[in-house]
Amino acid sequence: MDTRIIASGLGSAASLAGSVFVPIAFPDAPQWVGYGGLAFAGCLAVLALLFAIAPRVKACRKTAVEAAKNDRIPFIRLRDVAPEFGLDLSSSETPTANLAYDIEGALRQAAVDGDLQVWGRKYHGPVQSNEPLVKIPASYFAEFEFGHGNLHYKTENRFSHTGKITKRLEELAGQAYFDLQLSDSGARAVLRQYAKDNPQ
Repeated sequence: MDTRIIASGLGSAASLAGSVFVPIAFPDAPQWVGYGGLAFAGCLAVLALLFAIAPRVKACRKTAVEAAKNDRIPFIRLRDVAPEFGLDLSSSETPTANLAYDIEGALRQAAVDGDLQVWGRKYHGPVQSNEPLVKIPASYFAEFEFGHGNLHYKTENRFSHTGKITKRLEELAGQAYFDLQLSDSGARAVLRQYAKDNPQ
């Protein structure tokens, strides 16, 4: 049965108890007793409504989490996505390296602005690691950048990382992230805007 019908029924029953049964059963009772029944009806209706929507709220939260996971792509996947916007990252030659560096800057700006969600695993040095994939805060990218070379060199995604231009990755243990993931929709928006601003 639809829970909205249950809520309506409970409210109607309590209202009837307050406005009809109370005056009949207790003819000398003050008028506010009847009003108390109406208030009770409202409480029952609210409780029934909460009972009705709770599963839906939980389902919505679960759907939102699953949607975020489905929107996540490996950082190096941008090599395959870029051609959709007329951008070629398939070479390690200087022009492509410059293009990759510009795109990395655009991605970083979007991450700082909160328009691009980035995930990564905390880097603890050149050792085997099973660190969990976590969201990287937007403020992080005000100081750190995307490691250069991961987009246009044919590296595996586990070697993608964040860093600082004046520091080697090994110097950033406990600060850098590796095995980066991006929001697919956010990354595509960055590439789309970059291609529009910089026609090839």
